[in-house]
Amino acid sequence: MEGVDLRLMLAWTEIERLMQLGGWALIRYRAPNYSLKTRVSAARALPDPYTGYGYTPERLVNLRPTSAEITLMDETVRWLSFVPNAQVRRIVALRSLYDDDIGRCIHSYASIARAFRCTAPTIRKRHHQGLHTITAAVNRDDQILFKIGVYVRALNGQYVV
Repeated sequence: MEGVDLRLMLAWTEIERLMQLGGWALIRYRAPNYSLKTRVSAARALPDPYTGYGYTPERLVNLRPTSAEITLMDETVRWLSFVPNAQVRRIVALRSLYDDDIGRCIHSYASIARAFRCTAPTIRKRHHQGLHTITAAVNRDDQILFKIGVYVRALNGQYVV
């Protein structure tokens, strides 16, 4: 197949999800007291006499991120340097802090808007502007694409990291 570029190109939504995965690892790595109540250390569970139904885990622990998650975290934090505007960079960083247990970002557009004293649609627009800047920079660098190819294939369901 001559003339066909087989290079991996990422959409801004994939960049956003990769940054959220990096943020999730960052939360678990940097905040040891952050609540991870749905994560348990063992598959066994004991019946709880205090709740008339269900089970409680025998021991709750804070799971540390794996080495692959830490590598992704380091890579995605470095991507923030591609955004020249400091305010947009802060917005992208705040929105990348994602809690996978509850399935949403820790900081909503509204809470960030209150901190920056502007409206939520403005924050959403600046966040997307920052993601598009990062996407353009990542797609230009073949070394970064090679590093994160494993994670992108995992996001697309080809295999699990």
